[in-house]
Formats: sequence, structure tokens, C-alpha cells
Amino acid sequence: MIQMRAAAVLFTGICICAVSVVGSDNLQDIHSQPDILRGFNSSIFDLKGDPDNRLSGLNLYRAKIDDAITRFGTPTNPTRFLKIGKSLGGNDYEWKRHGVLMQLHTCDDGEALCSIEVRGPRADDNFGTTGHGLKLGSTMADVRRLYFPRLSPVPDNDESQVTLVWGQTTMHLYFDDVGRINRIIVRRGPCLSFFGCNPEW
Repeated sequence: MIQMRAAAVLFTGICICAVSVVGSDNLQDIHSQPDILRGFNSSIFDLKGDPDNRLSGLNLYRAKIDDAITRFGTPTNPTRFLKIGKSLGGNDYEWKRHGVLMQLHTCDDGEALCSIEVRGPRADDNFGTTGHGLKLGSTMADVRRLYFPRLSPVPDNDESQVTLVWGQTTMHLYFDDVGRINRIIVRRGPCLSFFGCNPEW
């Protein structure tokens, strides 16, 4: 009984702490704060305007997997996911080009794109570049220039991950030890910041 009461007190304390971080009248406050709930050196930002939903020349909402195959050729590693009801499904397709790895994950229908991901030290021309011009190898200064021209607050230089959210479009940016982007993910779906924003979900 004592252990149960202690656990209840601890849980209540955590909930109160979480509510104080989020704020009772403005849940968006957390988007300009370090993502304390997850404990990583990362921040989440809600942005307005046209979403940056293109990566490597592919529009996340318009391109189909056949468009990618036509543009980039035969994938180096297609993988079929186990489908359980409608919760999982689709395929992973990978392409490698001059040190850049691109991975596409399709939705349940196996055709539409659910996410586009690139990894590498620098972009190979358009391969590894977003629609707004952010590239593998870009810096935090480039992020500020492209996405925060008149906004405050902006991401700090020591961020290891930044998440940009435009409604139903989410972009994850990862930085290496010298502050250059080495991974970009553009995916469908909003970022639920209160529960964290894991790009693998």
C-alpha cells in the first residue's frame, strides 16, 4: 500500500510538472521550448505558410513510388513491412548516390509516400535538398534564414535535432558534431509535442 501511494504521489508530481511546462492556456508554448518531456537536446517549432514538403525533388503528397523509380532508377534495397490490420504496411525503398542514402516509406496502399528521408554529409545536387533549398551539410544559420526570417525565438546553435511542423507536415533535422545537417526526414502527420515527436512513429 505504501509503495502504491508513493507511486501515485510521484505520478501526480510528474503530471503537475508537465502541465506547468505546457501551460494551461497555450499548448503551443512547448514548441518554442526545449523538448523537456523527452530529455533530448531538441526543439519543436510550429510554422506558418507553405510547408516544405519536397525532398530530393519528390513532393510528399503528389509523388508515387513509381515516380521515384522513374527518376532514380531501380532501388538498391526494397523491403516489405509486415501488415497488421491497417496499423502497419507499405514498403521501404532505398537509393544510394555519391555518399547520400535516400529512403522512401510508402503508405498502406504501397504507392503513396508517407515519408522521405535522406542521410549523408552533403547533398548531391538536388538529391538531399528540400523544396525550400535546405540541404544535407547545411547549418543552423541556413535553417534560420530559410524558415525563420522574421520569427522569434529561433533554434539555438547547440541543437542536435530540430523539428519543424506545418499542420499535417513534419520535418525532422539532425545535426552532426560540427553543426551540419546529416539527416532530414519529411513525413505526413502532425507532431504531438506533449508526447514527444518521434520520426519513427
